[in-house]
Amino acid sequence: MQTKIEKIHHLYRHLKFFIKTFFDKELTLFAASLSFYTIFTIIPLLLIMLTLLTSLPSFAEHYESIKIFIFSNLMPVNSESIMGHIDGFLANSAKMGVIGLAMILVASLLFFQNFEYIANKIFHAKKRTLWESVTTYWTMLTLTPIALGISFYITGYVANLVASNEYTSGLNILPYIPYIIIWGLFFLIFQ
Repeated sequence: MQTKIEKIHHLYRHLKFFIKTFFDKELTLFAASLSFYTIFTIIPLLLIMLTLLTSLPSFAEHYESIKIFIFSNLMPVNSESIMGHIDGFLANSAKMGVIGLAMILVASLLFFQNFEYIANKIFHAKKRTLWESVTTYWTMLTLTPIALGISFYITGYVANLVASNEYTSGLNILPYIPYIIIWGLFFLIFQ
């Protein structure tokens, strides 16, 4: 069992590390880079995910509601212009072929690699091997559509549950569910 002095010393070390990290000169550069790569990583992921979803007959009829949900919760800023570009891409995706799809996958992998480099610099994490990185990226590319599907189900279930209860009907937690899901994904990736 720790004594009070050890606990205070432990707290002091954590506080000192936090302040030192908070005032790091590169922190704003890392934050800007992370924001940039987050936006540009989400777009290729959305292209891949929506291409896969629209090729499945069961999801074709739900495409509009899925698209509206994704853009209203994950990318609310400039979503109309991005939706226009993605709709144009999806309309031409049949003409793209294997080489175009391979280029989108390569672009996604390169963005993930840069994103991971920046996140590792911020959190002082050890660098992953090439195999660990590729398996993580591939897992993200394949599990993101599944995670979003689960997110749609959970969001709908929670909305119905909250609306059906007289005590919680005024409670609006739906805007926070996408953030919780994204935090959970980041936790799984960078644990």
